[in-house]
Amino acid sequence: MKDKFTALSMPIDEVLFVQPFREQHIFTPAAKKPPHITIYSPFLEMEFVNKQVIQELTEVFSSFCQFEFTMKGTGRFSDIGVLYLSVEPFKPFKTLSQTIQKKYPELKPYISDPILHVTLARVRNIDDAEKEFYKEYGDRLPIHAIGKEVCLYEKLENTWYKRESFLFSLK
Repeated sequence: MKDKFTALSMPIDEVLFVQPFREQHIFTPAAKKPPHITIYSPFLEMEFVNKQVIQELTEVFSSFCQFEFTMKGTGRFSDIGVLYLSVEPFKPFKTLSQTIQKKYPELKPYISDPILHVTLARVRNIDDAEKEFYKEYGDRLPIHAIGKEVCLYEKLENTWYKRESFLFSLK
């Protein structure tokens, strides 16, 4: 995997309270990135993100209205030990991802049809992590949130940096 790449991610402020759990249970640079839903990754390397690309992304994301969604519980990718918060409805996230793919067909995502989610843990014993999550945070579910923006993040070595923010239009 490259030491330098970018991703388009939606920060989810409503779940900032789970950040200590994420930092304890994710042993990759993603742990330091605030809770988010990755809309598209990898995106263009920063050296190719010019004024035109920023303008295109601004136009794409401002064409979307802010939207409400809910995180009712966890899901898992057992084969890779990932515990996550699932999002409902799923369609707005999928539409965002597909829109980027259509706008930039030359880009190839890591996963062609991803299950968009908020990663909570990446561990060997997913059952223990899930029990711990529900013990610590289960009473806060469901979590209602509003999708307001997508940000362009750049990963350099082991740190993610927010480079740009693209707001959705108000309803």
